[in-house]
Amino acid sequence: MRAEQLAKIALRLATESSYIQVTRDDVAKVAGVVPGVVNYSIGGAADLRNAIIIQAIRDENITVLAQALALRHPEAINAPRLLKARAVQLIGTF
Repeated sequence: MRAEQLAKIALRLATESSYIQVTRDDVAKVAGVVPGVVNYSIGGAADLRNAIIIQAIRDENITVLAQALALRHPEAINAPRLLKARAVQLIGTF
């Protein structure tokens, strides 16, 4: 399974809960692979979080981007300005 496919699965899981709570085991279970495949394709826990945020930016998933901005994740901070603005507006609604 390709890293991008796994990142999309991880993003879907992050949207349902929180990107910080998604684990390689969670992604592997949904993808129908062993956790080692996720580890090989994406890397460790920090790499998984980065992959989730990068995919969130690509897919314009402001819910997950807002979570990452709130936690000052570097990939989120470097997201396109307009996308970050939408995510910040979402944060303001909580």
